[in-house]
Amino acid sequence: MSIEESLAGVGVARHAAAALAVAASRAQGMIVFCGPAGVGKTTLAQLLVSAQRHGVMHWLGDLRLPDEIGEALAQAERESVVAVVRSGQSRGLRDRWSDMGLVATLVDRASVFTVTLRRLARAGTEHARSPSKMVDVLVLEILGPDGSAVTGSLADEARALVAAGVTTADEARFNVPDYV
Repeated sequence: MSIEESLAGVGVARHAAAALAVAASRAQGMIVFCGPAGVGKTTLAQLLVSAQRHGVMHWLGDLRLPDEIGEALAQAERESVVAVVRSGQSRGLRDRWSDMGLVATLVDRASVFTVTLRRLARAGTEHARSPSKMVDVLVLEILGPDGSAVTGSLADEARALVAAGVTTADEARFNVPDYV
């Protein structure tokens, strides 16, 4: 099974799965998953690592302290790594790391893709908050190493899912910042 198929199997939209597969195919660099507790960051990150077929991607776990983040960024200059940070949003992550004393050039050299994640219940299903159940859909906002959008914003992605009837507007309003 390809990375895209594995990710789609847990509720990731095909275009977001394809973008993650491209990020995962790099010889070095970092993919960081952000989002609120219980949304599935760790599960998705570990799935990405286990589904990767070419080369080796290292799972670093949950990064919390500036020293841990600095070491991870240095490691990402040499190899491909995946981690989770306890941050609700990937936008502004570079600024938060700068406030921690991490040098911007280190972040630039690490080639960091950031992925913000939200979980929405599918329309017409009972709401279940379990990554192992196929009830939910995952909304991803992916930013490239230069901070540019690889996918739409969380709100744009949620609007597309609502328009397609995959989830409800109430669900999106409750779980996605800036959804209107």
